[in-house]
Amino acid sequence: MLALWLGDAQAGTVVGSVSGRDNSSVFTNVHRPPRGEPYACPCCGYLTLEQRGYFEICPVCFWEDDGQDEHDADAVRGGPNGALSLAQARRNFTRIGACEPRMLGNVREPLPDEHPIN
Repeated sequence: MLALWLGDAQAGTVVGSVSGRDNSSVFTNVHRPPRGEPYACPCCGYLTLEQRGYFEICPVCFWEDDGQDEHDADAVRGGPNGALSLAQARRNFTRIGACEPRMLGNVREPLPDEHPIN
């Protein structure tokens, strides 16, 4: 399976595309912020990331952004987040304020400008 990120300037989104030999699917995961604005962390939702999928660590929840998002939130990918799925990291953040208990000493409260605008 191949993951590819494509920009869609008109819609203001970043579209992920996964293709196999016999099928392909396209899904919208990430909404591109205005130029120069940060991206929302896929775990905690705070605006802390300069880019998506570039292994940046969110200082609010300590999730390492490996590009995982809604389409595979329940998958355990291994890699930088070990045996933790994005869905479990989100539940942990809601419950304890970090993507996992061992990261509690590394996290901080979100800054005022990191709160998402809804």
